[in-house]
Amino acid sequence: MVKRGVTKLILGQKADGAIDSEGSASDNDIRRRNVALLKEAEATFNVSTMLGIKFGEAKDAIVSRLIGLDAV
Repeated sequence: MVKRGVTKLILGQKADGAIDSEGSASDNDIRRRNVALLKEAEATFNVSTMLGIKFGEAKDAIVSRLIGLDAV
């Protein structure tokens, strides 16, 4: 994994403990990230419609695409 290699390069021997602690996310972390992505995507959609942007798809489809863009 690239992250491990870069972390090891930067931290040297200290990397072994750092990789384990920062390299994993709890279910709660993932849930919070998903909620944040959803709120941001819905806000983006709402601002876009206020600005007069019209979409050819339903709101749910657009929000799903916006979440996909942010999740990368």
